Amino acid sequence: MTTPRAIRKESSPSVVLRQLPNSVIPTEARDPYRPRTAGSFRKGPICLLLAAATLLPAPGRMGQLAADSKPSKNEYALIFGTVWGPDERPVYGIPVKIRRAQDKKAKWEVYSDHRGEFAQRVPPGEADYILTADLKGVKTADGKPLHQVSEVKVHVDYDEREDTGLHLAP
Repeated sequence: MTTPRAIRKESSPSVVLRQLPNSVIPTEARDPYRPRTAGSFRKGPICLLLAAATLLPAPGRMGQLAADSKPSKNEYALIFGTVWGPDERPVYGIPVKIRRAQDKKAKWEVYSDHRGEFAQRVPPGEADYILTADLKGVKTADGKPLHQVSEVKVHVDYDEREDTGLHLAP
């Protein structure tokens, strides 16, 4: 049997408002350092089972996940290159268009940075890519228009980095 406890008014600790049994006072209010009883852990196993059920895959899906050969978003190949000017120095701000060899239209467009470098992630797997520099309106300091020496072909086997360079001439 529980003994009644006194709840006091906060402004005057000596004044007793009324008597309440221990069962009415929450456990945290009685003693914050007191260990919890078994009744306070009743929801624990249920929550644990629900979390496990949602995180585990369905039994029939396990073999199918291993059979899928699609690459994840973490896997990619990288085409990295430098745009070189007629004086064999890196050139800033040149748009580089990248397309698959079998496609006619460019799928990616990147710009060379202050070191003349550019990088583009492409899907992993065996493929050929064509790189071209878009030189509309680009001229040398003398006013001569620039053109690309030749298209650059890059071959990617899987998830690797391929380094290349684009050379420009007046």
